[in-house]
Amino acid sequence: MSALREGVLNALVHRDYNLTGSTLISIAPDSLQISNPGGLPPGLTTADLKRDHPSLPRNPDIAHILFLHGLIEKVGRGTQRILEDCRAARLRDPKWQFSEIETKLSCYFSVKSTTFEHFNERQQKIVVLLKKKQQLRVSDLVNTLGGKITERTIRNDLQALVDGSWLVRRGRGRSTSYVEGPSLRLK
Repeated sequence: MSALREGVLNALVHRDYNLTGSTLISIAPDSLQISNPGGLPPGLTTADLKRDHPSLPRNPDIAHILFLHGLIEKVGRGTQRILEDCRAARLRDPKWQFSEIETKLSCYFSVKSTTFEHFNERQQKIVVLLKKKQQLRVSDLVNTLGGKITERTIRNDLQALVDGSWLVRRGRGRSTSYVEGPSLRLK
């Protein structure tokens, strides 16, 4: 899987070689973790890793050599490629954890739930509505589902559907909309 290769290459490029720890690759029954010395570059957050962000390699010479050999892009899209590859393989989204001294990437082996019946009644209604409308916004769902269902509950339901690849989130803030994802297209 190219996400794992990308994770290892990111560990080499972003590792803090001034720290004495080792880069570790650990395999568990349901995941693989790549951890290495060095925290996230200043100014970046874990949320930034899932969208366009500046390329800030801690080791630009290593990054340049890997770029010349065609192993990485030179635009800071490695973390997005990991996320895209995991989603394309219908796996859970990877998780990045940081401290001042360590960065850890966890890639999961378990396939996301693709059984419609596993979702709650609201989530099933959302999927049915999306099939009819092609695109939904939170405001559409608040008006349609209404009643005692809060916007926060709807957002949680939407996130579960995004995590399961049933929906794809587009845009930000008030312009955020949801369209069908890979799992819904297969149904």
